[in-house]
Amino acid sequence: MRTHLPPPSSAAAAFLALMLAVATAMPLILVHQALSWHDQQRLLQILLILAATLALAFSSGHARPIGRMARLTLLGVLALGLASTAFAQMPLWSLTEISLLTGTLAIALAVRRLHAAVPSADAWLMLAAACLCLGAIFKYLLAYAAAISDPGAVFPVYELVGGFSHPRFLGQLATLLIPLLLAGVFFAADAWPRRYAAALWLLAALLWLAVISTGTRGTWLALGLSASVLVLLGVAGRRLALLILSSAMTGLVLTYLLFTVVPDRLGIVSMNHPVERLTTSLSGRDVAWSMSARMIMENPMLGVGPMHFAAEPNVVAAHPHNAPLQLAAEWGIPATVLLMLLAASAAWRMLNTIRLSRPLENPEDGLRIALFASLTGAAVQAMVDGMIVIPTTMVWAALSIGWAWALQPPLVSSSAQLANPVHASGSAAGLIKHLAMLAPFVASAILLTVVAARDLPRIITTQQAEWASTELADLPRPRFWVRGFITP
Repeated sequence: MRTHLPPPSSAAAAFLALMLAVATAMPLILVHQALSWHDQQRLLQILLILAATLALAFSSGHARPIGRMARLTLLGVLALGLASTAFAQMPLWSLTEISLLTGTLAIALAVRRLHAAVPSADAWLMLAAACLCLGAIFKYLLAYAAAISDPGAVFPVYELVGGFSHPRFLGQLATLLIPLLLAGVFFAADAWPRRYAAALWLLAALLWLAVISTGTRGTWLALGLSASVLVLLGVAGRRLALLILSSAMTGLVLTYLLFTVVPDRLGIVSMNHPVERLTTSLSGRDVAWSMSARMIMENPMLGVGPMHFAAEPNVVAAHPHNAPLQLAAEWGIPATVLLMLLAASAAWRMLNTIRLSRPLENPEDGLRIALFASLTGAAVQAMVDGMIVIPTTMVWAALSIGWAWALQPPLVSSSAQLANPVHASGSAAGLIKHLAMLAPFVASAILLTVVAARDLPRIITTQQAEWASTELADLPRPRFWVRGFITP
């Protein structure tokens, strides 16, 4: 009996190309002047969720089974989230948050499946990451050149970073992408001419320049701790850690030259100089963390409801700048513990795979180390930043998770995968399982589309110029939309 054949790789390649093109363009191209960067990127994230859901619907032939414990854990978290929603003050906003996180999971799953169908997927993903970084740095250097060309003006450092509703959001992307750029350097001797490796290393150093100049301390902490872990992973890990350190030091020297030496020579006054960020201040996070702790104590089991931290307007933020606190305050402690156990289990399994690999001989093993560094750094930065709030960060975190997931050896044998009823062409049980798996993603995509269609007419009347301020205190406090606080 003939088994169900996977869809043509050309269709999978089209899905992957579309998703990577949109993900790369998110912080580079402003589609509508009346939209803030954050709102545009949220709309593009919803578009990616729709594309990922379609990819999952038509790519069952490439499905690799998800571990039983992972499935049960995710279903348990979903059930707890829905229970929390039932008691929330604004259930529709809670459902919107659940749909957003579920849809972001769909992006990771789609990348995992499409990776199996597109032989050159690794190269495509690396190219997309490099193009995003190149575009962001080009805009940054262009803004720098324009700023120093007018010696009589004040030099606004924070305005150099475009593409985000807050200048430090670029640092979140840098945490995810710098190790991937340096993975290309790692294999330059065998894979391509050294001049390409030098270009990638320079790009990473310039990304560090942008991060240091805007004072994104979370990135320093995240990649510093990530590099410390890499040192324990053998010769390959130490080599990648050294590349991270050398590019960071080069970025630091460039920051000194471009923001101290050059302005002094030209007689330009710098506003928001990078040295002003060399502090141990929590920048108001302690207020947000105290609010989260109060919510957890008042509602330990189910939380106040997904997204409902944003239901209490304050002068700091519409989210706690700490992922575990955010989940515990809004979803409850049980859901948070389940998710943290799942993340820890995935990290441990990935670490064991790295320990048994040969990254100096196999580029795929080297990519796995770079992705481990990216995701470890992202986990650290999620303790002090909105890594599960900002649209572009969420998308690239999902792409990285799906990519790392695709590189992991399967949990079951090949024969067991062939026996999976999802692969059986005429199996009613397989069809039911496939539809059941799709249902949460389809429902999430539909709800997000409805919310976007409902809110877009109102959002589009908010001019981008409204946020054109050089004072961080005047910048918006984003959550789902750039105006992050929610009302019934």
